[in-house]
Amino acid sequence: MLEDIQQKILNIFSETNFWKEFFQTPPTLSSIKILEQKIYLIFQIENAFVSNQHQIKFEEKIQRVIDYNFELLIGYEVFKKAPVLEKKQLQSKRDIVGVEKIYLVASGKGGVGKSTTSLQLALGLQQKGLKVGLLDADIYGPSLSTLTGTFEKPDVTTDKKIIPIQKNGLALMSLSFLVSADKATIWRGPMAQSALLQLLFEVEWAYHGDLDVLIIDTPPGTGDIHLSLIQQLVIDGVILVTTPQRLAVIDAVKAQDMFLKLNIPILGYIENMAYVVCSKCDHHQEIFCNDRKNVVVLKIPKLASIPHIPKLMKDCDEGKMFLYSQYLEAINTIF
Repeated sequence: MLEDIQQKILNIFSETNFWKEFFQTPPTLSSIKILEQKIYLIFQIENAFVSNQHQIKFEEKIQRVIDYNFELLIGYEVFKKAPVLEKKQLQSKRDIVGVEKIYLVASGKGGVGKSTTSLQLALGLQQKGLKVGLLDADIYGPSLSTLTGTFEKPDVTTDKKIIPIQKNGLALMSLSFLVSADKATIWRGPMAQSALLQLLFEVEWAYHGDLDVLIIDTPPGTGDIHLSLIQQLVIDGVILVTTPQRLAVIDAVKAQDMFLKLNIPILGYIENMAYVVCSKCDHHQEIFCNDRKNVVVLKIPKLASIPHIPKLMKDCDEGKMFLYSQYLEAINTIF
């Protein structure tokens, strides 16, 4: 089926000129996956759609060409010419010793469940057999100690490196392990960046064994912490988190724009708290105005729609680290 879909798309782009209505050059199919009656496509394009109507029209055409009775989910990577980096800039990127891959979880808007999602992704990757670390990079509002029920201070090695907290097989680090929970972090940007660098490079991340993946839970917004991460690290991908509410999506679009402009690959977005399931009749009730025109402006694949799960919220407050199956769709799609 994969080869058939790929060939149909190649044929429509090579044998017809319909794409000229939407793009300056023909798009390239960069990824195709089929999971649970859903077809996931990612196209590389050199210019964004001029309107939502153009995008919907293009996707309807692709749906007709594919001609399978599956749900079609399409994401886009808008490619611009990458800026030429000077040798000094290239050399500024640093490796974290013992860490194979680094993924950021970002949102734009606060309060959309990004930290909860970060922990669920870490637990899910661990279930797939990977060695995983989780870094809480929110300097002003760290929450990992509460999420994991971990309040002890980390130890240090003989060469004064911080040993990450080990819990349920995850390597954990957060400023919340180092600062009292009731004390505000009242720091200007340079001090916050200095703290971030300490969490990145003065932690012995491989103390309990090399890590396959380090998940970095970033703070809301598009500020100093994000820029420092991008400047300091080779980032393998970003996962955006948003609710369907327009207020949250607007800021998610800004985060998307930042990562695209800085040539950081975005793997897709997770639509969090999309609905609530009635415990008595299993009815799905949308919490926000879940209008497709809200999230269609995110030109990246939707990885999953996660319901509001009261039990998960309770577990987070109590520091119970349980993996919820609702996140597995996103994990299986990305990894």
